[in-house]
Amino acid sequence: MNEKEKNSLERHILENHSSRALYNYMRTIRQYLNHEGEEAAKTAVYSRIVDYMGVLRKQGMHPKTMRNHLYAVKMYYQWLVESGQRDDHPCRDLYLRDKINRAIPVESLYTKVELEEMLKGYTGRLPLMRRRDTVVLSLLVHQAVTNFELIELKV
Repeated sequence: MNEKEKNSLERHILENHSSRALYNYMRTIRQYLNHEGEEAAKTAVYSRIVDYMGVLRKQGMHPKTMRNHLYAVKMYYQWLVESGQRDDHPCRDLYLRDKINRAIPVESLYTKVELEEMLKGYTGRLPLMRRRDTVVLSLLVHQAVTNFELIELKV
């Protein structure tokens, strides 16, 4: 993939995804292209992509990771269609049937008392960062703020 194509694909990905996700999608697409060969990938058919998913499965890849790989491959083909390099999308209707267990093991969660003790007992290593770290921990414990929401906070 030449630099112009790479930049075009990156812009296509950034239309619907964060710049943080761009790196992982591009890495996954490069992995696919390296496996198939760039020219072969551009003309791949449904069965070739199913075979690639089978290779990932044989490597012991987790179903959720496989789903992410398939999503990146689909993005690549959508870009090829939108950029006029292909007339059809060979895997638009390909879906994995793996069951993904989304349950959180309850025994791995902290109790309210444990969270309060953790918050009260935090001293921090660097005195200048103690206040900031305490506020961040407090947001995590009391407001259930996600990592992404923390990163997006503005002072």
